Parts: sequence; C-alpha cells; structure tokens
Amino acid sequence: MTTGGRRVFTGRGVTVRDVLEDLVATEPALRVHLFDDTGAVRQHILIYVGEKDLRWIAGLDAEVGDRTTITILQAVSGG
Repeated sequence: MTTGGRRVFTGRGVTVRDVLEDLVATEPALRVHLFDDTGAVRQHILIYVGEKDLRWIAGLDAEVGDRTTITILQAVSGG
C-alpha cells in the first residue's frame, strides 16, 4: 500500500467505518486496497478492533472509543 512508509495513523470517528473513512480521506490511495466496488471491506483484508475480529462484532458499525486501536492486515494464504 502507498502510505509513504507510515504504518501508524490516527483517525477520528464514532464507528470503525468513520475511522476508516477518515483514514482514506488522509490516504486516498488506500481506498482501493481496503474496499471493493460496493464499499465493503475486501475479502482478504482482516480488521481487528482491539483484539476482536471485525467480522465477529458489529462490523463497520462497531463503535470505537477515543483510544481504540484498529489493526488492518492483509490476509496471507497459500499452500
């Protein structure tokens, strides 16, 4: 991904969706890597809110606090 070498970002928002939208507003090149054409998180992107997998909580509508850490990972598969 193109972030100029940055690996840590600070975002604002009430939900995960808000924070990710804030992130792509700052780093527009990330949008295509994070979201598909429908606006859903791409299949092979893993997002954790704290230590919880986004898929097992309220999804993008999960609420976040002021100091919540959101981790975005590219899933790796193969054999």
